[in-house]
Amino acid sequence: MADVITGNTQVGATKQEIIAAMVQRELKFQAQLIGTVLDVSAFAVKGAKSASFPKAGSMTVENRASGASGNAQTLTFSVDKLDFDQRAYISWVIDAVDEYQSNVDLQTEYVKRAGTAHARNLDELVLSMLDTYSGYDQAAGIDKTKILNARKWLLKNQAKLADLTLVVTPDDEALLLDINEFVRASDYGTSNIPNGVIGKIYGVQVVVHTKPDLAKSFMYSKEAVAFGLQKAPAYGEQPAIDYGVGAMKAAVDQLFGFKAMRLTEGVDSVGAPLAAGKSPLIAQIG
Repeated sequence: MADVITGNTQVGATKQEIIAAMVQRELKFQAQLIGTVLDVSAFAVKGAKSASFPKAGSMTVENRASGASGNAQTLTFSVDKLDFDQRAYISWVIDAVDEYQSNVDLQTEYVKRAGTAHARNLDELVLSMLDTYSGYDQAAGIDKTKILNARKWLLKNQAKLADLTLVVTPDDEALLLDINEFVRASDYGTSNIPNGVIGKIYGVQVVVHTKPDLAKSFMYSKEAVAFGLQKAPAYGEQPAIDYGVGAMKAAVDQLFGFKAMRLTEGVDSVGAPLAAGKSPLIAQIG
């Protein structure tokens, strides 16, 4: 009786899903900042090009006098619109002969590097949002005073302390290490440490970014930036016969959107109305 062999006929249909899952694992492992912003992927349904998030003002409690009518109040509604317009794409072709002669599993290496590149792109888009929409800027260099100033300003603008993140450059991390109040992640006393978090200071989690062309650090609230993933990372391939028999052109892509939230709603560092297009939930540290 012939042996039953499992080959491409049996697993070919799942090959792309398996590789896509590998990309997603790599992306989840490498991306450090996505978990620090507001994930609205539940609204990124198929067929939608954008999503709108209603927001309203606040109401005020009054102490109504006996026998007197209360004052009627009304809410003013507006919306934040998030466009799903980031068509992140990476592709490659490996010459069939070169792959055959290589002692490295090139396809696996390319897939892993594609996942890492997608993760880095997500982090850099978050940093770009922080840099563009920061509502409170301070001079370069980090110290206790600047951290406390940013923390106070964010809390005055109704940010939640538990939702704050401090993302710093490697240079500013070195300065942090000289601040006694900085507690390293290894000293938390718990194994449940968020991905990328290296420590805490004044109740704020600290993450290091390594974007080479951005020498700035920021403190921000989770609600400062919204992220919506509409199409999860997917892998596909097709023959590239021009580069030898067996050569394949492969690609990894995903579809998502980013949006800075609550622009122009708060106050600046001296209590005046915030400048147009700036976020009350993002502060530059240095």
